[in-house]
Amino acid sequence: MSSLILGLKQLTGRCRGRIIVRHRGGGVKNKYRLIDFNRSISHYLSYKVIELRYDPNRTVNLALILYSTGIFSYIGGSVGMARNMVFGGPIGGLGAIQFLKSLRRGILVNSVSLGNFTFNAVFIRAAGTTGLVLGPYFSSYMLVKLPSKKHRLFFSYCTAFIGQNSNNL
Repeated sequence: MSSLILGLKQLTGRCRGRIIVRHRGGGVKNKYRLIDFNRSISHYLSYKVIELRYDPNRTVNLALILYSTGIFSYIGGSVGMARNMVFGGPIGGLGAIQFLKSLRRGILVNSVSLGNFTFNAVFIRAAGTTGLVLGPYFSSYMLVKLPSKKHRLFFSYCTAFIGQNSNNL
C-alpha cells in the first residue's frame, strides 16, 4: 500500500536557492495518493472497500479497495460506500462501475470516462457532484446532464460509477 502514496514536492518560490517569488514556502507536508482513474480492471473484477480516507489534495473522500486478485488501489468514494462492502464486477448497484449503455434513464452517475476505449474518469469527479443519464441518442451515444446543467453526448461504451460522489458540501 505504500506504493500508492508519494511525497509531494513543495513549491517554495525558489530557483537555485534564490527567492524568485516572495511570501511562498512553509506549510504542512502532504502525501499524494495515486488514484486509479483508469479503472479498466474494476469493471471485470469484484472488489472490497477496505476503508474510506480523507485526502488533503482533493475534495472527494477516497476509498482504499482490495480487488479479488489481491491488488490494492484508491478510487473516489461514492455516497453509500462503507467499510467492508463488496462490489461485484459486472453486477450493477450503488457505487459499482458500469458502461453507459447498460444504464437506464434517470440514473445518477459520477466519474464518467471520455473515450470509447479509455477508462480514465474525466467528468463529474468533484465532491457531491452527480450527472443524470437522460437516455440513448442515436444508436451509439448516451446523453448525460452534467452538474453544470449542460447536456453532453458520451459514447455508449464510456464507463461511470453509479451514485453520487462522497463528501457532500
